Amino acid sequence: MAVPTQTQTNVVPLDSELPRKGWLLEGLIQAKATSIFAGFRGGSSDAMIFVKTDMSKSSGHEVVFQFDGKASGAAKRGKARLRGNEEQKKLFSDKIRVERLRHGLDNGDDFDAVEVNNLNTAQHGNSRGLLSNWYIEQRDQAIIDAGQGFLNNEKLTHWVRPNNRATPGAITSADTMSYDFILETEQSIKDGMGFAADSKTQTRFPLEPVYLAGGEKRFVWFIDSSMARQMRQDTEMKSIFTGGDVRGSDNSLIKGVIGSLGIFLFVELPTYMGKVIDRGMYGTEVEVVGMRKYNVATDKYSGETGALDSGIVTMHSFIAGKKAFQEAFGKMPDYKFKSSDDYDIDTGSAIELWAKTQKCILAAEGEDYNEAIIAGYNFGIIGVETYHSTIA
Repeated sequence: MAVPTQTQTNVVPLDSELPRKGWLLEGLIQAKATSIFAGFRGGSSDAMIFVKTDMSKSSGHEVVFQFDGKASGAAKRGKARLRGNEEQKKLFSDKIRVERLRHGLDNGDDFDAVEVNNLNTAQHGNSRGLLSNWYIEQRDQAIIDAGQGFLNNEKLTHWVRPNNRATPGAITSADTMSYDFILETEQSIKDGMGFAADSKTQTRFPLEPVYLAGGEKRFVWFIDSSMARQMRQDTEMKSIFTGGDVRGSDNSLIKGVIGSLGIFLFVELPTYMGKVIDRGMYGTEVEVVGMRKYNVATDKYSGETGALDSGIVTMHSFIAGKKAFQEAFGKMPDYKFKSSDDYDIDTGSAIELWAKTQKCILAAEGEDYNEAIIAGYNFGIIGVETYHSTIA
């Protein structure tokens, strides 16, 4: 029996693009574990961050999210005609138009890298790690920016503030995180009333809680370090924390972790550091992923010119439930490299992706409910504004 002729069709040249695409995928998987929101993402509407990927979509194409409403009609009594009077199913949807986003790194020249005793900087493996981390950090920052009402300049539709303040301009140094304010906010979340939107009595659908790993149902309240400090300084909160565990093993004052209180799971996020190019997708040079402060007088957030001008500075924290955010992805992230035209003396590495992040804002395909679920408002997020500081 003749030995079949061997072929080389399964051999990938070292300069092929395929290994480098594999490097990027590996880097994204490794960096994914470091995401702040890794445990809150999911592929269904039960998740806080509803992620949907449609690899047939590229720049300018729309990814569709659809949600079913509940059956809420009244029954027909006796011989009242039912046929022709059935309830129309309530459907809500949202469309996200994905954008093409690119970011590149100059790998420089191997000779120059040797000169500074850091050959690693000129290698694609180093670029893979940097671009992967950049992608994860930008993705996390987009969630925070959307939750704070910064991303694409899309403000939140519903707010709660201490002492029933209706507008940001009414905030004073007395409007901080306190035990009583948390209880009032809890009632607003449960009742779906008391938000500073169209009126004090506006009714909206209550937030739907997120299921945690242990099966517990919680609303996740993302706060910054200043709000955490205000909570610990509140007199009533101090007594609760102090008596939580006399040995200190679970004491919030000693551990420095707020944890759960009532229906809320408090998650303290870092403080944002970086520079704003624009408020669009990935339009920020992120040094530290985190929460931005807001200057009431200038309407500017951390990283923007005017954010440090004189006036009252507030914190825009947010409470999230199910269907709070949507992440749409088109074609999978692509790794690209480019050699110089001058005989490959140096190279560049880039990541290209098609994506968009936003708050869930439903559009009714049929009819709205009489109250509660109304098209056009943030479905899964309530904004919370509290005092931070005064800049002289």
